[in-house]
Amino acid sequence: MSNTNDVIIFGGDSFTWGEGLELYLDTPKWVNERTNQNGWTELYQKQDYDSQKFRESNRFPSIVSNYFNVDPKVFSQNGGQFETPIIHIKGNLKNSVGYSANNVKYIIIQFTGIQRMLLHLDIDCDCKFCNLLGFEKPFNLYIKYMHKHINNDVITDIDYWGLNWLEKKEGIPYKNLDYSTIFKQIDNWFKPMYTRNLNLFIEKYVSNWEKIAPVYFIDSWDETSSNIINELEEFKKRMIPLLGFDNNYYTNYLDWETTFPYKRIVDEFPNTRNGHSTLLQHQYIAKSIINHLDGK
Repeated sequence: MSNTNDVIIFGGDSFTWGEGLELYLDTPKWVNERTNQNGWTELYQKQDYDSQKFRESNRFPSIVSNYFNVDPKVFSQNGGQFETPIIHIKGNLKNSVGYSANNVKYIIIQFTGIQRMLLHLDIDCDCKFCNLLGFEKPFNLYIKYMHKHINNDVITDIDYWGLNWLEKKEGIPYKNLDYSTIFKQIDNWFKPMYTRNLNLFIEKYVSNWEKIAPVYFIDSWDETSSNIINELEEFKKRMIPLLGFDNNYYTNYLDWETTFPYKRIVDEFPNTRNGHSTLLQHQYIAKSIINHLDGK
């Protein structure tokens, strides 16, 4: 806790939240958990006061905020969709407690997979697709359809309606496809929608947030997302270069993580199957942000 009212708002998903960091706590309970496979639900149920404090203290938002003597504002729940940082940042700017917008020093967003994106990016969208499908992600609808089609499961009328909408409005086909090669094509079909919404993200949200505080980005851990994001100049110019274990800097997250002794927690503790950033990587992300904000 800082002794000022200043804050840094961090947007992201489970990588930002620090999922899996409790596995580095050297108590008998958590040393033993390094040999177990836990989904997030199981891991959450095993949390205790010490593990929560360890995770919160050792995730990169806290390390950065301690350095700058400010409070970190991190989404309280684990995980995240593409719109989660939007909800989190808007909420902190509108409903701040103990600080004002003038106290926001930086806004830092670590991107999740863009497959988790709403059709029109807007959580308040009133279009027919979002209303009828309950804000289902188009990519999820498409993957669900493919699995049902391949397994000869029942496909609902509302799913067909959504797929027809995507084909007509977004040019994303679903009829008479070669399902043996479809996964090689799907990213290209969705790319125009992703690109449109990424540009909208800058125009509608980031440009307004930057009237309050500088906004910076950290690349996505997902390959497709990283490739598309790094094609766009408005994202590249806000991207924080990440300091690798080899002392070189990287804007591509997947290139960066290969420089470490362990790419993910699962590589350090294989039985956990936890695909999140290691304790060491959180420390290096924090160094990267500090160096960037300090102009080093």
